[in-house]
Amino acid sequence: MKKIILSLIAFATYLSLGAQAPATIELPARSADRGTSAMKAFEQRQSLRNYTPTDLSAQDLGDLLWAANGFNRPDKRTAATAMNAQEIDIYVCLSDGSYLYNTREHSLDLVAEGDLRPDMGRGNEGIKPAACLIVVADMSRSPLLGREPEAAHRMAAYDAGIVSANIYIFCAANGMGTVCRAGMDKETLANGLKLGPEHVIHLNHPVGYIE
Repeated sequence: MKKIILSLIAFATYLSLGAQAPATIELPARSADRGTSAMKAFEQRQSLRNYTPTDLSAQDLGDLLWAANGFNRPDKRTAATAMNAQEIDIYVCLSDGSYLYNTREHSLDLVAEGDLRPDMGRGNEGIKPAACLIVVADMSRSPLLGREPEAAHRMAAYDAGIVSANIYIFCAANGMGTVCRAGMDKETLANGLKLGPEHVIHLNHPVGYIE
């Protein structure tokens, strides 16, 4: 408990003071009892592009990432993947740094300092989210890549869509807004996130509290 409280304080201080991005942000344990009913969340699901300037709390960000693609069993995720490839990663762009969501540790690992949110480009101009989630496939994890590369990339695209749906439903159930975007400056983002040739950027999700 003490570790979680210190992590929350560090996260809040980092956001409020614009301090140097920490190498690791330990997210609080997920809250099992929150949000509205599943049917209400489906009713409220919508694409929103305008958000309040308020930063996401560590609890909300952690719960969102777990719902999107965390582990709900020792070897399975909240988002299904073909052949259990688990090739989808989520990168989180915040005001002072971009992070890879570490699903096993339920933490954020720093990838690069600086704000990549303005670099979304291509249709994302004017959208000012508290965070932007980048849905990326690491094709090196696909068991199909060697023998059926076309099918491997097609399945990864489907898997990215499942993660996107999870993001939408969590936001709808918890007073948050998001919109799924396929258009973006992928080359700039790939360089900013230090992605390799095995990585394929599929979608981005601006996220924030509803105005």
